[in-house]
Formats: sequence, structure tokens, C-alpha cells
Amino acid sequence: MAYNKKNQLIIAKKVQDIYLKHSKEGVTTRSIYNEHIYPVFFISIATFYKYLAINARKELKEIGVSEEDINSCNDPVERNDNALVEQISAIVKEQLDASNKHLLRMFAQMQGL
Repeated sequence: MAYNKKNQLIIAKKVQDIYLKHSKEGVTTRSIYNEHIYPVFFISIATFYKYLAINARKELKEIGVSEEDINSCNDPVERNDNALVEQISAIVKEQLDASNKHLLRMFAQMQGL
């Protein structure tokens, strides 16, 4: 959810940019929402369509926001969280390894019966 009109328009513009990038590749609107918009912005499909209907670029110019201001905002798409990704990957790998060991033990016990 946007804190004010400026933030809402910045988010709308970023959503529109992502939509345009993927729609040119022939991807459906619904799959763009499911794969690229919702995981990043956590907005509903109704809000997504609302953002697509806004002329964000024009409204941002009217309130005096420059392209530089828009680009300087934190962009969840461009965040570089490699350390976090590595930590999550390690945890998932440990859990899978433990699960596989447990399944192998169960299988071995079943074979022994």
C-alpha cells in the first residue's frame, strides 16, 4: 500500500514498466501478475488493473517528480539479497537432506520386514 499519492504513482509506474516488458514478449496479463507483480509488490489483481489504468508518467510530471527521483526509490525488483538467498538455500538443502535420510531409513526398515 502506498503512503501517499507520489508513492502510489511511483509504484504504479514500476508495475506498468514490468507489465510492458513482459507483455511485449507475448505473456498473458494474468501470468505477468502471478509471476512478476504479486511476488514483488503483494498487491491484489484489482489493484494491479487499477495501476495499469493510471497515466502514472503524466501524473508524476504534474506533481513535479523527475525520472531521477523515481529511479532513486527503493526498487524491490533490483534489490540484491544474495546473502539471504544463500541462507535460505542452505536451510532448504539441510531440510531436504534430513528428509531424504529419513525416507531412506524408512525404506530400509520396510525392506527388512
